[in-house]
Amino acid sequence: MRDFQQELNDLASGNKPTLEVTREEFLVFREIWATRKDRESFVGEAHQNGSVTYRYLPKV
Repeated sequence: MRDFQQELNDLASGNKPTLEVTREEFLVFREIWATRKDRESFVGEAHQNGSVTYRYLPKV
């Protein structure tokens, strides 16, 4: 299983430009994402196959 907490940390710190989440992984990802205080800074772009590409855009 993927370590979404670490991947979100990497995305937020700029160590990773994007995070790809498949349709099958989404519910697990959402549970972790929902607990973060900076969750509104993660912007997702949905794709036709059900996957989502997330980017980090910090609130100013």
